[in-house]
Amino acid sequence: MGKRRMYSKDIVRSDAFLDLPVSSRELYFQLGMDTDDRGYVSNAKSIIRLIGASQGDLEPLIQKGFMMIRGDTLLLQKHFKINNYIQSDRLHETTYLDDLKKLFYEDNGAYTDNPSKGRKIIMDTKCIQDVSKMDTEDKISKDKISKDKKIYNDIPLFCESCVKKIFSCKYLALEEFADKDRYLELFSLLIENYTKKNIVISLNYFIFQVCSKKRNDEKNCFEYEGIREDYAIDDKYSYLRTSLYNSCEKFKDGYEAYLDKTNAYFDKVLEYAKLQYDYEDSKNEEFKEGK
Repeated sequence: MGKRRMYSKDIVRSDAFLDLPVSSRELYFQLGMDTDDRGYVSNAKSIIRLIGASQGDLEPLIQKGFMMIRGDTLLLQKHFKINNYIQSDRLHETTYLDDLKKLFYEDNGAYTDNPSKGRKIIMDTKCIQDVSKMDTEDKISKDKISKDKKIYNDIPLFCESCVKKIFSCKYLALEEFADKDRYLELFSLLIENYTKKNIVISLNYFIFQVCSKKRNDEKNCFEYEGIREDYAIDDKYSYLRTSLYNSCEKFKDGYEAYLDKTNAYFDKVLEYAKLQYDYEDSKNEEFKEGK
């Protein structure tokens, strides 16, 4: 169980959360501090007694969908993955795997037990405990340990690189960099269902459409200036998330079927996105498939 936990403003500043009694909100934070790395809480009764709360404080959290009952004494924080981003090489896997296998992720990362509303959870077996055990038992050399760390850090590196691409194109204003964890979480969810190539080409496709660029003659290249003036985007994160999911789904079986001869502009944009991946993105180790 981690010693640190985070809370997303999307959750704890929402009207639904702020409408809860103060005592229920306090209990939510206290329960959240005792979750494992998947969001499970097995000692809710002890926490309730510890802080002087009551069962009545827990009921609104369950009724409003902030906590899920998963057993007689087991709770699950529904929005744990929205609140917390845990790198795969830092994840201490839950002991409640049988229950986790029954759950799904909604588009925003929240848990659901309704398969029609979510995507299957893909569990990463390469958690930090396994790496430590392997290194100790097999007495792997330092070079081998370094290589293994690179492998286990593959998904976080991929997510970081995708986010870096977004910021380098000035898609987000500088003051919004504090929301970086939300974007890391987005790509960690995408990679559970789509290939790296699909995700990166979809991201290139998105950037080419919404971001303007100008030529830098000194560097002999184009530089991005941010969102085009003809695009009115109020919620940049939601817009990006929806666009990427739509493109990844369309492109998952290939690109030729998506070409539209009646819209030469978008065909050209897609071709640019593929070329960008072939000539630049594929040079990045974390973007390559089959690792």
